[in-house]
This record gives sequence, C-alpha cells and structure tokens, in this order.
Amino acid sequence: MVVNNLLVAGTTYNVTGLATSGNYYYRVRAYNGCGTSGNSNVIGPATTFTATVAPTTLTAAPTQVCAGSSVTLTQTGGTLGSCATVEWHTNNSYTALVSTSTSANAQITVTPATGVTTYWLRAVNTLGYTCTPVTNGPAGGVAVTVTGIPAAPTSVTVSPLIICASATANLNATSAGNVIRWYTVASGGSPVGTSASAANFAVTPATTTTYYAEAYAGSLCPSPTRTAVAVTVVSIPSVTTTTVS
Repeated sequence: MVVNNLLVAGTTYNVTGLATSGNYYYRVRAYNGCGTSGNSNVIGPATTFTATVAPTTLTAAPTQVCAGSSVTLTQTGGTLGSCATVEWHTNNSYTALVSTSTSANAQITVTPATGVTTYWLRAVNTLGYTCTPVTNGPAGGVAVTVTGIPAAPTSVTVSPLIICASATANLNATSAGNVIRWYTVASGGSPVGTSASAANFAVTPATTTTYYAEAYAGSLCPSPTRTAVAVTVVSIPSVTTTTVS
C-alpha cells in the first residue's frame, strides 16, 4: 500500500503527528512488483480534537454569602477539549448535576441553599471518538457557606424605662444564636454597640432616645428589620435663687 507516496507494508496504517482541530482526507494505492494502481476514493474526513486538561483550581466568589445570594464558580489551570462539556455537581460521585458549561473558564452562577455546599467539576466527552471519556477536576472541590437571614429580635426591653439624666438603662433583646447590634436609627447607620442574645447592653443617653435592635448572623447577615425600644430621660431640676432686697 502506498500512503503519502510512501510504500507501506500491509493494508493498515496508523497516522500520527496530526495537528489538532483539523480535518484530514486520504487516498490509497495498491502496489506490487508489477506496478501501482490508481488512487482509491477519498477516505475521510478524519477529524482531530484537542484533549481536555484537568483544572488545577476551583474557586467560588464569594465563598460566604447570605441566603438568597448568588455565587460565581470558576475553574483555572485547565483547558476544555474540543469534544468535551464541563459538568458541575454537588457530590464527588458526579450524580447531582447542577449545570453545564462550554466556556473556557467553565464559569457558572449558583444560588446555594443554607448550609455548606461543595461543588465538583468534571469534563465529559460528549462526541465519542477516542477522546478521554471523563476528566475530573480537583478532588476537594470548592465549598460555599450560606448563612440564613435571621428574623428581627424579639423580647426587646429596657430597664428602667425612665431614667434621670446621666443615669444608665439596660437594653435587652433576644435572637438565639445571633449577635444583637444596637442602633439609634431604624435603618442604615452604624451600630452604637453589640451584645449577645438576651444579654444586657448599658446605655446612658443624654436625652430621650429610641434604640433599634438588629439580629446579626454569622458575622455576615443582618435581619431585614429592627425592633425599637425607647429610653425616656428626665432632666435633673435646677433651682434659681432670687435675692429680695
């Protein structure tokens, strides 16, 4: 058999050294001691594919969010082959498919449930042929922590309700497992201090002041509303002396 004008023993020939992502066509001729036949019909195309390179790193941005927030997952260090599709799963046995991607960085956006969710990536050969069937990403996957949004604090109290100027009142609010942040505005602003759930927070307002208690979970997620409580401040009376002549 003659291939590329080279005499080849036998009737089979393994082609090597082909460039990737190309189509190749072939003809063959038979040869014996009496001569060479004409060209055969065109064989092909034989298509070459780029191989998948496994990613070295999976990232999530951000890695900690409040419930209902979105997270972007991305791979780096890998290359998606020309006959593959990326799959993101939430188990390392790859039976809990979340989404697929054919982009270079395999980027997808997810909104995970409350708790810790770990994502794993693999590239799957979708065209058959001789491409590697499956290429797995890093064994550890990438984890995302989602904190639930707490309700506004309950049992918000002040003791005593009425104080004299320069005296102290104790604020108290309950949100089990969360920090209480205290404000003097109903929304926005900066906290005047924090306390543990059901612990007293001492204040010494100069005038009658309304304080607002906000639950804060996981050092990340505030309650959507705040609960108000007022401290009434009574001024200390003064005496004016009048001299009568």
